[in-house]
Amino acid sequence: MGAETRYLTYNEEVVRTVRRHPSVLLPSAGLAVVAVVAAFLLSPTYGADWISGAMWWLALLAVLRLVWRSAHWWHDRITVTDRRIFETSGIFTRRVATMPLRQVTDLTFRRSLLGRAFGYGEFVLETAGQHQAFEHIRFLPNPEDFYRTVMWLVFGRE
Repeated sequence: MGAETRYLTYNEEVVRTVRRHPSVLLPSAGLAVVAVVAAFLLSPTYGADWISGAMWWLALLAVLRLVWRSAHWWHDRITVTDRRIFETSGIFTRRVATMPLRQVTDLTFRRSLLGRAFGYGEFVLETAGQHQAFEHIRFLPNPEDFYRTVMWLVFGRE
């Protein structure tokens, strides 16, 4: 088990823990690659030292942004227990958003064309007229397995 066990209540058991699909990092990774390639290609062309320096500073910022987003991705988890679903997020300040399974009235599962190609989906949890700490779980890896697990816990255990 991971660090998520510290958020469990008495006699609560973890059924599944997942990290969001790595494709959430694609925009940051794409920006970092474009910035580094642009710094390589454009800085010697103009010959101006300040342009070259600015391009490399922008590339460094894009790479640092990717590192920061990757660290968040690594630490953030979605955990399903026999009683609730909760998401732990944050590096320095931890946030735990919880939805008790007994309050779930409907589940919606979506997969876009890109989601089918890369292996992720979106999961929507609905409750009876209440706004919850989190309702949408985007970029969920193996969403069919997650869907079946939550469906069994919410509706199939009687």
